[in-house]
Amino acid sequence: MAFNYCISLISIDVENGNANYSSVDGVLFDKEKTILFRYPAGKTNSIYVIPNGVTTIENGAFDYSGALASVTIPNSVTTIGYYAFYYCQALTLVTNLNPDPIDISNFGVFGGIEISACTLRVLESSISAYQAAPIWQDFIIEGIVGVENYSTPALVVYPNPTTGVLRITSDESQVTGIEIFDVSGRKLPMSTASLKSLETLIDISRLTTGLYFLKINTEAGQVIKKVLKE
Repeated sequence: MAFNYCISLISIDVENGNANYSSVDGVLFDKEKTILFRYPAGKTNSIYVIPNGVTTIENGAFDYSGALASVTIPNSVTTIGYYAFYYCQALTLVTNLNPDPIDISNFGVFGGIEISACTLRVLESSISAYQAAPIWQDFIIEGIVGVENYSTPALVVYPNPTTGVLRITSDESQVTGIEIFDVSGRKLPMSTASLKSLETLIDISRLTTGLYFLKINTEAGQVIKKVLKE
């Protein structure tokens, strides 16, 4: 496992003429960008979307990445190596766009993580398959409709479910506006803090228990998120 235990490493840069390796945003790939070798453990980004076209996440590729809270796995990925996300203790959201669960039952892929408190987002049509798959079934599984557009702004909303205050974080663009709606489509009042920053706090403690929808506007576009108020 390359660069194992390099917890202060924030970037890996490869010269353009290298015959075997390449890097994108400090992440190490093979030349064709089909194998992700190493996400630097010291990288401070909380959100990472693995590029579409990657087929293999190598052994220990993300291990000990302490800031990583959300990762998106594209449907091109067919292999996830041993200890790939080992001890990524900030990880709270995994979006897996592969319709078929990859076998990770003996690989310690999410070792050192309390995955029973971690959300796994999969295609709506694949929920039953993931609920029956070892390790994947231990996540909090929720469905998404269709394969999400990779140009959609990457956001993390947590804790979800919540009893009151929600945090919205983005590494890509500032949040410029938030609205909340109930299941009937009615817009509801709420209080916000730190709007137009990379972290926004909203207080929904006065709302009754139930399912709500956040419409989040950012400099890069709009995202709809489901939120469960307990």
